[in-house]
Amino acid sequence: MPAPGASSADDVPYVDTLVREYLLYRGFTSALASFDDERAMRGADAALDVPDRVVSLVFHRQIPRLDVHGLVRTLSLLRERFFTRLDASYADAIARLESSVATLFVVTACERDRRDKIAELFEREGDRLASADPDFARWFAVLYAERPADDPRFAPFFAASWADAIVVTARNFLATVFAAQPLPTVLKFAERRRETERLRKRVENAERETARLRAALEAREAELARVLQEQAARDKRRAKEETKKTAAKVAAAAAAAAAETAAAGGGNRPTDLPPSRNDAGGSVDLAPARSDVDDSETNGGDSSKGRRPEAAGSESEERSRAKASLGFDGASAPAPSSRTTRRVVSATTSSFAWHDGAVTSVRFAPDGASAVSGGEDGVVRAWTLARAGRSGARGPDSDGATKKSKSSSRAPDAPTLDAWTRCGASSVAAIEWDRRRRDRVLVASGGASVRAWDAERGVLLCEGFGDEAVGATEDLRRSPVSDAFCRAASDGRGRGALEMWNAKTHAVVGSLPLVPEEVGAASENVSSPSGFGFGPAPLSVAFNHNGKMLAAACGDGCVRLYDLHAEKQIMRWRAVAEGPGAASVPATSLAFSHDQNAVFVLGADGVAREWSLHRLKTKLREIDLKGGGSGSRERAEGEGLLASGARVHKPGLALDPTGRGLAASTARGARLILLDPDGGHADVSSALPAEVRKAPATCVDWHPTDAVAAFGAADKTVTVASLKIE
Repeated sequence: MPAPGASSADDVPYVDTLVREYLLYRGFTSALASFDDERAMRGADAALDVPDRVVSLVFHRQIPRLDVHGLVRTLSLLRERFFTRLDASYADAIARLESSVATLFVVTACERDRRDKIAELFEREGDRLASADPDFARWFAVLYAERPADDPRFAPFFAASWADAIVVTARNFLATVFAAQPLPTVLKFAERRRETERLRKRVENAERETARLRAALEAREAELARVLQEQAARDKRRAKEETKKTAAKVAAAAAAAAAETAAAGGGNRPTDLPPSRNDAGGSVDLAPARSDVDDSETNGGDSSKGRRPEAAGSESEERSRAKASLGFDGASAPAPSSRTTRRVVSATTSSFAWHDGAVTSVRFAPDGASAVSGGEDGVVRAWTLARAGRSGARGPDSDGATKKSKSSSRAPDAPTLDAWTRCGASSVAAIEWDRRRRDRVLVASGGASVRAWDAERGVLLCEGFGDEAVGATEDLRRSPVSDAFCRAASDGRGRGALEMWNAKTHAVVGSLPLVPEEVGAASENVSSPSGFGFGPAPLSVAFNHNGKMLAAACGDGCVRLYDLHAEKQIMRWRAVAEGPGAASVPATSLAFSHDQNAVFVLGADGVAREWSLHRLKTKLREIDLKGGGSGSRERAEGEGLLASGARVHKPGLALDPTGRGLAASTARGARLILLDPDGGHADVSSALPAEVRKAPATCVDWHPTDAVAAFGAADKTVTVASLKIE
């Protein structure tokens, strides 16, 4: 037993009490008396000089008394309880020590002519000692030697100096052994008692600190509530003042317009202005005339009809301002919740059918010069956009000059097919351009494979495989600044994973956690057989502008926001309203707003919602894309997608990079929405041909620089719509 330190020495009296109690309980009165006598002789709190006590026991009591039984028992105790805990390198030293002790016993017995004690020792320990130390075997002949002390083989061991050396060696070795031994098990009871007391004090201190922090938190919350209440009151007063000023300006503008009209001799009233329509090119005027459009466009080209040109121009300008202030659009005033000051001056479309199945994905290149599309036929096609249909396109007029067109009366030229590749028999699930290698396209189709394809040369570059256990690909997005891209996968049963890939090695490097919305669900199946984070199925993902954050729209109707540097989820909220019976309606698509301050989320219920990233759970606007009805068709298809894994239709959305518009693909057809910075919006889907806005749309993307949207449809067509937005 090691010499105890201050803590173990304090425990000895307590353990002695336990030993005395145990001896008395068992009725070992003789042992109890011996124990008390020994404690009284040495002192209850005296230091434990164990090595000296053991040496005294062996060399001064048991060997002199030729106590074979006691010596064997002591050596067995030392061997089983102490020597076995030493390193294997001590094995030879232990064997020599035991053989030396046995040799000293034999020498003492020979000096007293007690060969019976030697025979007893050999009978009990001879074989073990000889196997541990082969030199000890020679002592078996001592029983047959008449004078062992004179025998050259045994004479050196009968010297007194050899016996003294053995005692000193044993004392030093035992001191080393006991110093390295842990505390006896019985002393650990007291150690646990002290540890319990320390933990109790720590708990008391923690409770006091918790109470203090709780009081401080309540005080801060009260202060915050007071500040927010004062801020709300100030905002309310400011809003009332702004409303009064706006009403005064509108009244003044209307009065000025009426006075100018009367002074000029009358004219068309604002509500008499019909919307202009160009059926040949599909152009539709969806908003009031602006002051930069002269009366020649409104009155058939005759700017002097019935009044002076100067008066006509002044009247047109004043009338336009009055109409814009009052919300007239020449056709029908939109609802206040959907008011917007933007309009589509023209919309031209071009459709082509290069696929043998429904189009499942369409993506513009980062530079906007080309695009790719994939379908259920397993084919990916790269094509170049036609310049004639692009927003702001220029063309020659009657006198050969070049000017910016107000509207196009003809359909744009069809895009040019550049290359194509077949990705197997399975459907193309997702396509993404490599933003750092503009000719490289990432293609996911069937299972967990992702291919890299050179769209310029039409060559397959490489293929990587994700975790098959987490399911097939739902979406694929490349980081705008790094070599990372994300694969959103779903197993078709409502579970999935977010895999992070390295574009250089084209291999999976990790995954992001998908924490279930319910706290209790955290203990369910949260990891795939390969160790990836497993949770609610992610159906759409998007990187922010600097690649530091990733947002995921999931099948449980929640949006999850990730810090990619820390590789952890930092925000989660339910972005889609629950369906009947509190059933989860999937969030099928999302995109960051142009200013990166919000996220637009489209649900399977056919409603797009804009959520603030600065005020958690704050909805900035809600846009119904169903075009009437309850949206049960979209909800049913979304739930069917999540349950069966079919990719026939998944509502999607895409945003104009400048924040002016939103395009969506739904089961009811393609949708175009104009957005205002103040939260207003207007549905301008009527600018699209009837076959585009009514046929089920399967995918959508928005051009990175121009007002051009591309829609894929279940009828195997891709439609490119070029818009002019003011």
